[in-house]
Amino acid sequence: MSSITRVLSPRNPRVNSVEYLVTEGLGYCCLYAFFSLYTETELIALRLGVTSRAIRYNKERFSEGEFSCCNGAKCLKSKL
Repeated sequence: MSSITRVLSPRNPRVNSVEYLVTEGLGYCCLYAFFSLYTETELIALRLGVTSRAIRYNKERFSEGEFSCCNGAKCLKSKL
């Protein structure tokens, strides 16, 4: 079993699979940066291999201000 499969396992419901795919898979610093750059729900869903519903759910959370800049070591805020 791969490490991604273990992290995204149904036995680990606390992991947001979209967040994991964006930060670990694509290398973005956080969902805030990612959703600040990309808006096309269907394209994001296809590229990440998740449902458009999962993307709409996370975009709604982003719009409501639930995601904020994490100011991490790889922060992209200055480039947004």
